[in-house]
Amino acid sequence: IVTEPDEGESGIVHIIDGQQRLITTNLLAHEILRRAVEIADTGDRNLEHLESEIDEKLYTDVFKETRKQTQRRVLPATEYQSVFRDLVPTGLSSDRNIELIETNAGTPSEQKLVNATKAINSRLDELLTAQADTKQDKLIYLSRLATTLHDKFVATLHEVETPSEAGRMFEAINDRGRGLNRADKIKSYLVYRATLGSSETDVTEIHETFTSIYEILNQFASDPAEVDELSDRLIAQHWTMFAGENKISNEDDL
Repeated sequence: IVTEPDEGESGIVHIIDGQQRLITTNLLAHEILRRAVEIADTGDRNLEHLESEIDEKLYTDVFKETRKQTQRRVLPATEYQSVFRDLVPTGLSSDRNIELIETNAGTPSEQKLVNATKAINSRLDELLTAQADTKQDKLIYLSRLATTLHDKFVATLHEVETPSEAGRMFEAINDRGRGLNRADKIKSYLVYRATLGSSETDVTEIHETFTSIYEILNQFASDPAEVDELSDRLIAQHWTMFAGENKISNEDDL
């Protein structure tokens, strides 16, 4: 789910829902490209041909080239872009120090980007070891992965006029796979409620506030269940402070 481009933003859309799967898929495509360049770096024309096939399938999915520069097609929120740019350098053969990037990842969201990259590389190592013996075999296998990722990954694009409109859709689109955590459910519900009646609540502020809260909760929790527990405690305290339990008299009060 995306919003329309802001004024002056030609060809740019802002992702309201779906960023995690798009970013993760982008990381996977990039790691396949880097791995192919690394394996084919021998001067062997047959290997270079296989590497170019992979490049043709995935490079334009990850990058777009203008006359002046190479740009990334997908970027996370502004505050996490520095780590993402380090993880996805535009030069496929450029040096990249994952350990240093991990050290510089100061927030849970940045750490998750690093962890996703490490997990992808670990899984690629396992697959290549199990499926391929020679460099040519490895590149053929990576080419099959690239074909699947480029041809079989299908996204449905839905454009909304405002972020608040997306709040009305979350429940419908998230009932098929992994459930939302409580923080996301609360945020989507508040965004939805803010669009009803005569409320003048700033929906963007709700998004930003809950993103900030979620970052803080993740710093003090080791797993999703613990984040949910902390969210429950936060809600209970918030309700006691600003509403009072005795004011819950009917379902609409919730």
